Amino acid sequence: MMDNILENIAIIINSNSKRYEARIPKNLREYCEIINGRIIKVSNRVLRIECIFEKRKNKVWYIFERDIEKVICKIARRDKGFSKRVEDGSLSVYDVECIIRRCTFKILNLKMTYSDSAPIL
Repeated sequence: MMDNILENIAIIINSNSKRYEARIPKNLREYCEIINGRIIKVSNRVLRIECIFEKRKNKVWYIFERDIEKVICKIARRDKGFSKRVEDGSLSVYDVECIIRRCTFKILNLKMTYSDSAPIL
């Protein structure tokens, strides 16, 4: 299920953002995580978001699949409509914007174009 969500997020970013490009690399990235008081090396898929705007070339963010999953679970607890959209795989542009902003601790604001049905931030 998470594979489909990552692909949908990348498609939505690529089709609605003029400044950023999203990709899902085939190789896994490693990071360390504390589990039961021990530091364990974990491999995980990532969402790679690159700034393609002229002023900020070569600026890249890697968002781990596990971080996206945690944010989706937190938002889904509070918003039942969001959890239904995640299950159906029909995330809106606004949903993707919120997920990415929360995963990057409000550092990355994609400023995507919205349709009439989605609220503007």
